[in-house]
Parts: sequence; C-alpha cells; structure tokens
Amino acid sequence: MSVRPNGIEVVENNHLQGDGGARSISFRTKPPVVTFYAALLCVALGYSGFMNLLHGMHWGIAALQFALALVAAYIVVRALFNRTFVRVASGVFTVSERPIPWPFKKRSLPVNEIVSIAAAERDLSNRRRTVSVTTYYVSVYTTDGSFELGAGLPDAHARFVADTLFKWVVPPPAAA
Repeated sequence: MSVRPNGIEVVENNHLQGDGGARSISFRTKPPVVTFYAALLCVALGYSGFMNLLHGMHWGIAALQFALALVAAYIVVRALFNRTFVRVASGVFTVSERPIPWPFKKRSLPVNEIVSIAAAERDLSNRRRTVSVTTYYVSVYTTDGSFELGAGLPDAHARFVADTLFKWVVPPPAAA
C-alpha cells in the first residue's frame, strides 16, 4: 500500500445510497515553464493594446491584442489554480478540471472501457542535452487508445494516483 503524498485528496464514499460507491481523487499538476512566458505575453499584449488605443492607432489591432492578452491570461490562471478531479461512480470514470473550466480535459467514459492505468516518465531535455528535466504523468489506456490525466507530477504523486485509480477501475483477474 502506497502512502498518500501531500497535495492529493482522496475521498472514498463506499456507502452512498444510489451512487454505487463513489470515489474521487484530486491533484494539482505543476504549471509548465511555458506558463511564465504566457504571463509575460499577456502583459506585453495588454500594454501594447493599451498604447495603441492611447496613441490613436487602429482600434482593430488593439482589440486583437486585448483578445490575445485575455486568452493568455486565462491559460495562466488556469495553470496556476486548477486541480484535476477524477471521479469513479456507478461504473463511470469522469475527469474534469476545476475551479476554472477547461473544456479540453473534461472526459467521461464507462469503466469497462479502461484497460489499464499507469504512471509514465517523460524526458523534457533540450536538443543539445544541456538541460534535462524529467516529469511524470498518469496515462489511462482504453479500448480506443489512451489519454493523459496530469503531466508535471512528481514521481511519487504520479505512481500513487495511477495505483489508486487502477485499484478502483480495473477488476482483479478471476481466480481459475
């Protein structure tokens, strides 16, 4: 049995009426380095749009810069504050991100379509191999392919999340 690392919340309600024993786990992934650059882009575009309006430049360019700044700000805030929530209840495996909605991560599928869940390692080295960063993520393998739950997790977090979800979702092999 693995020990729950800090920052991971697990709720097992095995006796909820009508819910079939709901279980949920939530975790926060480490924001990628790109988040810092997106924040700088947000400030630069917002400032540039403001200066274009102030000096009477074309309002369409300023509006485009403000729109891009808002998109960059949304991505930055989402990366800094969101948690990934995984819920297994009544035979349905649901993944979502909260408190700020991120539509690309919302997913729901029947538990019987999940083949395996595992923690995996990703090497983020640059081309010359002068900087090497290893990060871990949780991968869910289904009958139709696979998808990632969270990237940028420490090794212990990824393994704990994968082991816990695997126990909840994949039934033990039948005894012969």
